[in-house]
Amino acid sequence: SNECWAFQQLRKELHEARGFQASDPRVVITVMDDDSTMHPKYFEALTYHFMTAGSNQRYLQTWQAPICHFKNFLRQPVLVRISSLFSTLSELACLANPLDC
Repeated sequence: SNECWAFQQLRKELHEARGFQASDPRVVITVMDDDSTMHPKYFEALTYHFMTAGSNQRYLQTWQAPICHFKNFLRQPVLVRISSLFSTLSELACLANPLDC
């Protein structure tokens, strides 16, 4: 897959250019699609939450931004629109109470 290839290239470059090993704890990887739109402060927030997580928890957590399927919402068939709407509502609800999702 593209992600696997990209990860192998990143790992190779970080090792050759910076001397990082595969187990280096200073690297946080974000995976997104080409058409993803991230909040301007997404990486700032990710860094904050990573650094403020306890050292025993920081490497055991996954940070996932909510996925909202509205890029081509008006061009989607009606049933897909309804599914997109409820999927997005579910994602946003998880932000309100992450322990319930």
